[in-house]
Amino acid sequence: MGKKLLIIVWITVLTAVIVLVPIGAGAQNLLESDSGSGNIYLFTTNGTQSVYAAGLSSPYGLAFNSGGKLFEADYGSSNIFQFTDGARIYFSSGFIPVGLAIDTNGNVFVTDTSNGRIIKYTPTGTFNPFASGLIYPSGLAFDSAGNLYEADQGNAIGSGHVYKFTPAGTRSTLFSNSLGDPVGLAIDRSNSVFVADFANNAIYKYTTNGVFSTFVSSGLDEPAGLAFDDAGNLYEADYGSGNIFKFNSKGVLLGTFASNLDSPTYLAFEPPAPALNISQTGNQSVLYWPAVGASYTLQMSTNLSSANWVTVTNGIQITGFAITNSSPNAFFRIVSP
Repeated sequence: MGKKLLIIVWITVLTAVIVLVPIGAGAQNLLESDSGSGNIYLFTTNGTQSVYAAGLSSPYGLAFNSGGKLFEADYGSSNIFQFTDGARIYFSSGFIPVGLAIDTNGNVFVTDTSNGRIIKYTPTGTFNPFASGLIYPSGLAFDSAGNLYEADQGNAIGSGHVYKFTPAGTRSTLFSNSLGDPVGLAIDRSNSVFVADFANNAIYKYTTNGVFSTFVSSGLDEPAGLAFDDAGNLYEADYGSGNIFKFNSKGVLLGTFASNLDSPTYLAFEPPAPALNISQTGNQSVLYWPAVGASYTLQMSTNLSSANWVTVTNGIQITGFAITNSSPNAFFRIVSP
C-alpha cells in the first residue's frame, strides 16, 4: 500500500474559513487468496492483477486491520501470516486456520477447524479461545455493532449453519434453512448477512428483521469467499470456475471481475482511507478522524510545498485536535504508517 496522504485541511483561522482538499484518498484494492496456486493476488479497481504474495500453502481467509496490515490463514501449513505491502512475517500456528476477521479494536479472530472453535488474538498477540463446540467453522464476518458471524459447514452436506456471537461470546443460531455447505460470509452497510453456499451454488441473504432470501441462484460454481466494496457491490470468489464475479446490491451480475484463477477461495478489500473532519466549537476548529485510522498520524505545516511537515503529537483520532481561531494559518494532513 505504501504511505498515503489522505486529506489536507487548509484552515484560515482568522476568518474561520475552512477548506477541505482531497488529494488521493486511494481506491480500494481487492485481495484474493488463490488456494490452488499458493498465491495471494491483488486487483486494482479496474481489474489489473498482480502477485501480492507467493509460496504459500493453500491460502484461505484474509482480513485487514485498520492500519492496512493483511492477515492470512494458511490452511496447508497450519500457520497465520501477517503482511505489510506484501512482506510476510509469522503470526501464529498450531492448528488448521480457515476464516479470519478483525474487529475495530484490532483483535484477530480465526476459525480453528481442527478443534471446532474460534480463537481470538489481541493486538499484542495474546491467545484466547473465543468460542468452542463448533463442527467445521469456516468464514467469519463482523457487523457494525461488533457481533461476529460464523459459517459452520457442519459434519455433512446439508447440515450447515450460520451462528451469531455477541462481543461477549454468547452464541445464537442466525439461520440454517438447509444450508448445503456455507463457506464465505459478508455483511453490508445495513447489517444484512450474506452467505456463500458452496454445495448449493447460491448466495443467500438474511436481513436484520429476519427475512431470508436467495440473493443469487444461477451461474455460480462452488461459491466461496464474499466481500463488499465501499460502493456496496458484492464480489464473489467462484472456486469451481476460477472467476471472481461482481454483483450490485440487487444481486444483478455486473460482470466477471477476474478470470483464469486457480481455485479462488477468500476475498478482502483494503480498508477505506479515513477522512479528516472538522467541527466548529466556539472560537476553536476541532480536527478529528475515525477509529479506522487509529494508526494514522496528524501532521502540520505552514506551507503546502514545505518538506518540513511536523507531527502533531497530541492529535488523536476521535478525540481530535483543537485549534484556537487566533493562530496563524496552517495546513494539516493525516498519513498512513
